[in-house]
Parts: sequence; C-alpha cells; structure tokens
Amino acid sequence: MRLKFAANAASLAAILAGIGFIATANAAEDPMAVYYGNTLNVANSAGVATRFYYDANHTYVMVRPGAADSDAHRPNTPDAVVPGTWEQRGDQICQAPSVEGGVFICWPAKARKLGEEWHTGPDKLWIAAGRDPIPAKPVKP
Repeated sequence: MRLKFAANAASLAAILAGIGFIATANAAEDPMAVYYGNTLNVANSAGVATRFYYDANHTYVMVRPGAADSDAHRPNTPDAVVPGTWEQRGDQICQAPSVEGGVFICWPAKARKLGEEWHTGPDKLWIAAGRDPIPAKPVKP
C-alpha cells in the first residue's frame, strides 16, 4: 500500500511540476504579460500622456487626461475613462473600446520590458510599474 501511495505521490509531483512549467512557459510567451498590473503611457508630441491598464482577462481601461481651463479647444474637461477589450490575433495585439462604433486597432505583438521606452510616429510610449488610480466619473457642481 505504501509503495502505491509513494508512486502516486511521485506522479502527482511530476504533474504539478509540469503544470508549473507550462504556466511559466505561457507567461514567458505572452507578449502582454508585462502590462498586467502596470501602466502603458502614450505621450503625444505635446507631452500629454494617455494611460492604458491591461488585464489578463482581455480587458483594458484607457484614461485620457482632461484639459485645464487654459485649453481653448477643450476647456475644463475631465479625464475620459474608456473601457475596452483586447485579443491576440496571430502575431498582432488588437484592441477596441467598449463603446458604440468601437473598432479594433492592431499592432505587432512584441514582448516589452518594464521601464522600456519606444516611439511610434511622434508618440513616445513607456511601461511604468504599478497603476495610478482610475479617476472616478466627475460629478457636475
């Protein structure tokens, strides 16, 4: 009886080790893994950064900063908080806002590192550790 239990325990240990290996391998293969729990910042040429918060459940939240009274185009506007979904399509990551008429935009799925900076056109992108609180919807006075 003890021999059978020992064999079963050894088999269970091998299975659990295999599951751990698979989970580790999948995390290493997920080009979005570094984004989970962190912030993707996308700054335009004026230096205004929009923040993206991606989650492993294939959702994200975009926070676009509002404007101060000094912005003639959008005076005193609050931050825009827009939820959405993302998915991997082959070698691309595609995301769409969860709003009527939201369309998927895609980019190459490339594994990035925390703190890494890169440019896409005039925009500067970087991954910052952690997340800022998502602003609450503003209450009109």
